[in-house]
Amino acid sequence: MLIGVGGSGKSSLIRLCSFMRGMELKQIELFKGFKLDNFLDFMKGLMKTAGIVGTGISFVMTDT
Repeated sequence: MLIGVGGSGKSSLIRLCSFMRGMELKQIELFKGFKLDNFLDFMKGLMKTAGIVGTGISFVMTDT
């Protein structure tokens, strides 16, 4: 978990670390009308990819 002020390079750091570890980077995209069901569907997809395919995944969620 990376926490810090805006513009401190958190996004760049997670992208670099994911690349170095050979992990797949997934970022959730919020949109108008985004609901809990949308979030749960996204998380189900992440869990399937991580469990079935066996790929390491970095999950990015921003506050914007």
